[in-house]
This record gives sequence, structure tokens and C-alpha cells, in this order.
Amino acid sequence: MYDNLHEVPRKTSSNSVCIDDSDPEKCVGIGSQLLDDIKKELVTFLKGNIKTFAWTTSHMPGISLDVTSHELNVDSTFKPIRQKRRKLGPERSQAVNAEIDRLLEAGSIREVKYPEWLANPVVVKKKNGKWRVCVDFTDLNKACPKDSFPLPHIDRLVEATAGHKLLFFMDAFSGYNQIRMHPEDQEKTAFITETGTYCYKVMPFGLKNAGATYQRLVNKMFHEQLGKSMEVYIDDMLVKSLKLEDHIPQLKECFGTLNKYGMKLNPAKCSFGVASGEFLGYLVTERGIEANPKQITTFLEMPSPKITREIQRLTGRIAALNRFISRSTDKCLPFYQLLKGNEKFLWDDSCEEAFKQLKSYLSEPPILSKPVVGETLYLYVSVSTAAISGVLVREEENEQKPIYYISKTLIDAETRYPAMEKLALAVVTAARKLRPYFQSHAIVVMTSQPLRTILHSPSQSGRLAKWAIELSEYDIEYRPRTAAKAQVLADFIIELAIENSNTSSSTSKWTLHVDGASSRQGSGIGLRLTSSEGETIEQSYRLGFNASNNEAEYEALIAGLKLAIGLGIRELSAFSDSQLVASQFHGEYDTRDERMEAYLQAVRDLVKQFDKFELTRIPRGENTSADALAALASTSDPLLKRIIPVEGISSPSISIPVKEPIEQVANNNLNLERDLNMVHTTYWFPKKKATICTILGLDYLSTKTKDQGGNQTKPEQLVELENSDELSVSDTELVEPTDMIICTLNGQSGPTKGNTQGPENKPDPMEENPSEAGADGENTPSFEEQVLKRPDWRIAIMQYIKEDVVPPNKWDARKLKQLSSKYCIIDSKLYKRSISGPYLVCVHGLDMLKVMAELHEGSCGSHSGGRTLAIRIKKQGYFWPTIVADCETYSAKCDKCQRHAPIIHKPAELMSSISAPYPFMRWSMDIMGSMVPSGDNELRFILILTDYFTKWIEAEAYSQITKEQVEKFIWQNIICRHGIPYEIVTDNGSQFISKSFRQFCESRNIRLTTSTPRYPQGNGQAEAANKTIISNLKKRLGSKKRRWAEKLPEVLWAC
Repeated sequence: MYDNLHEVPRKTSSNSVCIDDSDPEKCVGIGSQLLDDIKKELVTFLKGNIKTFAWTTSHMPGISLDVTSHELNVDSTFKPIRQKRRKLGPERSQAVNAEIDRLLEAGSIREVKYPEWLANPVVVKKKNGKWRVCVDFTDLNKACPKDSFPLPHIDRLVEATAGHKLLFFMDAFSGYNQIRMHPEDQEKTAFITETGTYCYKVMPFGLKNAGATYQRLVNKMFHEQLGKSMEVYIDDMLVKSLKLEDHIPQLKECFGTLNKYGMKLNPAKCSFGVASGEFLGYLVTERGIEANPKQITTFLEMPSPKITREIQRLTGRIAALNRFISRSTDKCLPFYQLLKGNEKFLWDDSCEEAFKQLKSYLSEPPILSKPVVGETLYLYVSVSTAAISGVLVREEENEQKPIYYISKTLIDAETRYPAMEKLALAVVTAARKLRPYFQSHAIVVMTSQPLRTILHSPSQSGRLAKWAIELSEYDIEYRPRTAAKAQVLADFIIELAIENSNTSSSTSKWTLHVDGASSRQGSGIGLRLTSSEGETIEQSYRLGFNASNNEAEYEALIAGLKLAIGLGIRELSAFSDSQLVASQFHGEYDTRDERMEAYLQAVRDLVKQFDKFELTRIPRGENTSADALAALASTSDPLLKRIIPVEGISSPSISIPVKEPIEQVANNNLNLERDLNMVHTTYWFPKKKATICTILGLDYLSTKTKDQGGNQTKPEQLVELENSDELSVSDTELVEPTDMIICTLNGQSGPTKGNTQGPENKPDPMEENPSEAGADGENTPSFEEQVLKRPDWRIAIMQYIKEDVVPPNKWDARKLKQLSSKYCIIDSKLYKRSISGPYLVCVHGLDMLKVMAELHEGSCGSHSGGRTLAIRIKKQGYFWPTIVADCETYSAKCDKCQRHAPIIHKPAELMSSISAPYPFMRWSMDIMGSMVPSGDNELRFILILTDYFTKWIEAEAYSQITKEQVEKFIWQNIICRHGIPYEIVTDNGSQFISKSFRQFCESRNIRLTTSTPRYPQGNGQAEAANKTIISNLKKRLGSKKRRWAEKLPEVLWAC
């Protein structure tokens, strides 16, 4: 395209080329360095489209009213304002008269009489010495609501333009004036001059929503080309070509649209076929985005400011170039200091030096690159005592190129943030300023500071938690800084050092609080790291392996030490509430256990990396923060409301090779010996029951799992054996049936295959709520079958009570004796004693199923949930040990409960009770309906009254509910049954607020209270009763919806 690309100037010049042979003055600008064949093709095209250009206002017919027009939409509440005529000087008056003549000749204005709105012209001198005439529409604009049509983002348009080979810059001829005013709004634009009063027929400059109207038009015109071959910002239009052969087809499409809508171009402001040019205040080139040369030149030619206004002008020009200036706030800090308060202007040596350095920097401003879709971008951040800064870069051919520089002045409290929080604020500020980049690209934050730990471990400062949530929507990764790959970027990275060296983590003394917790749900550790300046890091880890409490305490200390080493901390004081850990570290306790010895050695190896370290044991009450973090990881604590991320530690911090024989014998007397690594899960194998079997060609063992403390943690399962060929038969190995062996198989448990070859896993009759976990499969028996196959749990207790029979194991015997004290036998039936209620008859097997079925879905059943069903069963006098778990399973398997369960859309809230001092004092009343007509009487509505104290419900179905029926219902069902109430709470239904019903209540001294209109929560008791009745009707009716009136008494009985 160009003879020598390396000699392309920063802004490509253009030559004026005539496109009308009959009129040599009709010329347009064409790139001066275009190759001859491309230039010839372009000139030919422009000559064929000469009608698209307007040389005078007579060549500009304007856009048709059918396409668009500008409407003011004046707010009728504003009173029209007619401004008094302002006197103008001779020169300004002459300029106004000349502009009036030009507009009248072009047909853009007309005379008007008796206008309601009237404004004055304003005359401003241009840089070239000519006068610009416009109208002061301030009053009219206040009466017009803002048009919210969005304008394109300038940064996005500029980036979309950079990197193209050919650019075609176009500008509409008096663009605003090509759009006509709506006929009804023309007179509202009236203005007064010496020669008369005029109004605009076309859209003038200065109207509030003129820009939005124009952008809406061009978006409509070029909607198929925007973002592809064109970019448009109001009246600035640009066609871009990546390939040389595409420029003519793209221009044809653009000019075809212009001709279709009748929009004309201004040839004096058009440049065709250039490699670079000014667009929206930037210089766009094939290499990237550069600062506007005019702005750079203006800044470089500025003298040193002498007054405050010149300082303001200086900072304003810098603001326009902020995107190109590395750490602009730090460079301009002396200027900003002069503008603070009402201090006397003093341009000192520091200001002059900063001014010179800024000029030197802008004499060779960086070229900003354009990101490629989907590529990873890199963010470098920097902080100082008064500002935070950042630069977003991309990597191309092993070189990093800047995309955008940002900077922000720290205000008030932000200047007192710890250094780490300032760095976090820099990332958050970058994410807010560069949101489109963060949403479209993966971002890697390059920093040697532990930003990820800070942001993912919010301290007591709420702002860190807020920032962590704000950044969580983006794909952000944190990596250590590497060597700079570009000189411009190297300058920025050099400036990354945090100026406040007193906050360096390597020189300050830190304190570490650690704690470990182990429970049935799992094991977890928590740690809290605090600097002498108050910086706090909190972290919670869930251990992905079974660990004793002492092992968890060691894991917590090791994790804290590793974190401190990663932060570069040299002096550390650690605190733990574990007496064993502290005493073993100081040599007061011996480490007789091999695992404790390994943990102690791991701690001592880490401690060697500190200049100064001390470990102190503290009471648990002084270690509450770390204790809560450990509990958060090991359990789900609902009292912890703060947002603390819980990370995982998959394996122990130690590894002990173990070689021990594993004896496996069932019917075959098998023997296995191999090297093992002690890991998370330990299996114990009852030698009498352990069985080798083959399923689908794989060898399995029937096993039960135990934790390292010896407690059973999992039900029987099949564990896949690796290297099963190592199993050998040993005829000499005789195993007693009661022997058990503890071991670990390769650190893996293998896939669970069910209880195919294992013995039946029977529940312990001594446990009142044993777990009944099991793997679901295709052949899993139903809940009813499982219940019927259970052994009778009552036998052992009754044998002990009657005959004093106990198990041979002393611990089982002791447990049975304690449990039996809660039971007694009456008439050969086992009963469970109750402290305050009646004795509960103990049931088993089929009786359990019958009781659950009757109370859940029988004649008095309400399809209640599991826990509620268990309570109702106990109230009816029945009991068995697994009653709660069985009721929950039964309710979960109820088809009607699952089909008609309410779907909760609202978030959980604290519940508030609704009650009254005594029964039947206060009733809530409501009408439910209209419903599906039921019965011969076409019943559609239900009148419902609910007692606040007992929750007793009285209800009756009606085809229509009148005030007379309400009075009759209250007399028969409330007063005659339960007595005269003190108060009735209703909504604002016509039956309840009628005069006769009020008189009915007043005559009986009944207080009538109405809830807030359109606020159902005001009568919450009634709404709760309605929900209960509807839910139970759905579960009882099924597909027979018209029989709801027949089922209503059953529902009331169940409720």
C-alpha cells in the first residue's frame, strides 16, 4: 500500500483531489501515500458518488420527517419562559445578522409571532477569529426530560478502529441541521434578534437531547455495518478496512446508506484512504492508539503557570492525556496540592521539576495497543502515599505492550489504609475503570505481594470483603512479577515499589494465632496473621483427610508458618491453645508416636527460615478467632455470618512409608505383604467376614472403614484391590474369627460397589437414631422393605428387663443397662417412659409403617414434614428409636408432598410469632377464592377464621359471601361455640367494612381491626391459614379438583 512503511508519519497527510471535472473547486482529501492503482480506483468511486457531498446548504435537502425528527417532549409542569432581548456590541450584532441571513437562505429558520418560549443568541469568537452564533436554550432544556438513549463508549470505538490498513474519515455537512424539528415543537425554539423573532425548522445546536436524536438516527442507518466496517459517534463517521481489496465494497455499502436516507457529507472534513488520523480526540493508526499530536504540542508549548487558573488549565490538559501517562497522579501531585483549599499560589522548585519531567515524558508518549478478543491481559499495580496507579498490558511476540494507564488520588481515609489494602484498592479501581476489559478477558495481576491471600481472606475490615465480592465476577489470577519486556512498561514496573517502607512485611513483627478442629463432619484448621500495623489475614482450611485433633493442631501451625514464609515475614510470634504442640516443640513432652515425631520435625524445619520465632501456648478463650475459623472449616456453623473463603488441604504435611503385613483370610486363608504409604483412610477387615470376590473382572474386598482413632466412619463397602495377583494362599496362617487388622491399601479406597459380597450391615439397636447411609442402586430395596427386614430392636431390651440377659461384651452390656432404664413392660408390651407425657408404646416393622401412613395421609393426616410427623406420632403415644429419620424418609418419598410442595422464592428471614394472651380472644378472618366451582351449589369461596392462640380454624364454603352470611357464620361458629371474642382482624373486603357488620360487632363489644390495604402481611395469621388449607386440599384432591368442598372438613380436622 505504501512505498516504505517505516517512513509513515504519525499522522498521514492527504492531498486535495478534484472529483468534479466541471468544477475544480469540488475537491476531497485522499491519502498522499496511497499507491497509484488504489488511488485511481478510489477517485473513480468518489466521482461516481459526487451527489453524496454537499458543497453549500442548497445541496442539503435534509432527512425526511418519515425517518426521524427531533421532539422536545416539554414537561407541562414547567411554565414557559420568555427571555428579554440582550443588547449586543456592533461586531456581535453584525455576526448575528449574517447568520440569520444564511439560515433564512438555507430554509433552516422561519419568522414566528407570539412564541411562548423565547431565547437569546450567544456569540463566541472562534480560534480563527471568526464568530460562532448559537442560541441560549438553558430555560427550554430545563423543561425537557433527558433522553436516555446511550451514546457509544469512546474508548471502545477508538480501539475498534486501531490496527486497520485503510481508514476513511467522514463528517456530515451541518449534521444537526439535516434533522428537522417536529412541527409542533418548532416554535419552542424561538429566539429574538434585532431584525425579528425566529424559530428553527431544523434541529439546532444547544438543545438538550440533540446528540441522542442524531445517534439514534445513525444507529438506525448503519446498524448492519456498525462494529464491522464502520464506527459512528454522532456526526463523526469512519469506514475501516483490514484488507486493501475490501475498501471499495465497504465504501459502496456506506454511500448507499447515505444516499438512501438523504444524508450529505462535508467534503472539507473528509479524508479517504489514509493509514492514520484523528478520531474522537485520539490518533488511530495501524500500530495502535496514540495521543493527539495537537494536544501534545499544546502542552509542550505551555509556559510555567503563574496563576491558579493556569494551573487548572494545565491539569485539565493532563486529564485528557491520562490514558497515556504512567502514574499520572504521582507525576501531577505538586499541581494538585496548589489547588487544595485557599492557599496562596506558590509555584516552587518541586512544581517546576514535575512540570519539566511531564513535558519530557510526553515528548515521546507511548503507543497504546489494541487487545485481541479472548487473549489474556496483564495488570500491574502501584501505590504511593497519595495515589494508586495501574497499567493494563497485553503480550505480543514476547513483548508487553500497554493498553491503558489508570491513576487515582487517595482521599482522606484512603491515605491511611495499610499498604496491602492500598494494593487491593488499586486492583478494584482498575476493575471499575476498565470494566469492559475485565468482563471480556482473563486478567492476570502481576504483583509480588500476597494480594490473592488478602482479597480471599477478608479481615475484620468490611471493605476487604466488599472488594472480594466485587472482584469475584471476573476471571482474575495473581502471579509474581517477572522481568519487564518493554521499555515503557519497565519504567512503570520500576515505580511499583511501595513507598512506605515501614509497612514492609519483611521488617515488621507479625503474630500468628492457629487452631485445629476435628469432628464427625471432618477436620479443619484456622489461622489469623496480624502485623504490628494492624494488617490482618484470616484463612480457613478444610482438611481433605481424616485427622485427629492433635494432627489438626499441627497442620494449622504448619499452614500458618508456610503463609508467613510466603509473605516474606522474618519475625513471627505464634500462639496455639494446644498444650501438646507447644510442649513438644519446647521439649517438655516426648514424641512417642511416629506421626507426631514427623509433624514436630516439619515444624522445626520451617522455623529455621525465620530470623526470630517463638511459640506460646494460650488459653482457648484467648484464641477465639482462630478457633472460629477452624470450626468454620470442620463444620457448618450458622452463627458465622462473615464471608470467609474455605480452602482445602488434600493431603497431610507429612509422609511416613510403612511396611506391614496385611492378612486377608475368609475361606481361602490369603496373605498379602506390600509397601504402603500412610494416608487419609484406614480400613479394618474382620478376618472371619473378609471375602475376596470378582465383579466384572475386578478383585474386591468386603470391608468396613475406620478412622485412625479406631472409630467406625463408613458402612461396609467393596474396595477395589490393586495388584490382586500379589495375593497368595497361606495354609499355615490360621485366623481367629474375632481378629481384626488395621491397614491402608495404596492410599486409595477404590470405587464403592455396594454390599454385593459383604455381610448385612445391621443397625445397632442400642442407638436411638443410628445412621442408615447406603449406596442407592437399581436393586436397592424400597423403604418399606428395608423397615420390614430390620431386626426387632425391642427384643434385647425386653430380655434384659425380664430375664436380665446382657451381651457378652461389657461395654455393650453397660450401654444396654443404661438404655433399658428408660423402658418398662406392661401387659407384655414394651413402653418408653416419658417425663411429662404418657408412656409411649414401642412398635416395630409393619406397625411403624401403619402409624406413619395414618398420621401422614390418613383421615387425620395433614401430609406434614418429617420432624413434625415424628412429633405427632409421639403425641399419639408411639415410639421407635429411628422415628425421626424414618419419618423424614417417609415424607420425602410421598408423591403428593413432592408434587404440591411450595416453591419458596423469597430469601430466608427471621420468623416472628403471632399470638394472643388467651384462647379465642383474637380471630383473623379472610375470604379465599374464587376457586373451581364445586358441587351442585357451585361453591367458589371459603370464609376462614383462625384463632391466634390455639391456631384453631373455622371455615365454610359458599357460592357467594355476603355480609349477612359473615354475621351468621360468626354467630354460629365462633360466638356460640367459643364465646364472644375480644377482637376480629380482617382485610378491607366489602363484607367486613360494611356498616351493618360494624354494628354487629359494636353491639357485642367486639373490636374490629382492618389491616393495611394491599398488604397481606398485615393479616399474616389469615394468610398462613389460607396457605395451609390450600396445600392440604391439593394433596388430598389429586386430579378431582371440583370435590374440594367435600374434602374441606377433612382438611380442617387434620389441621
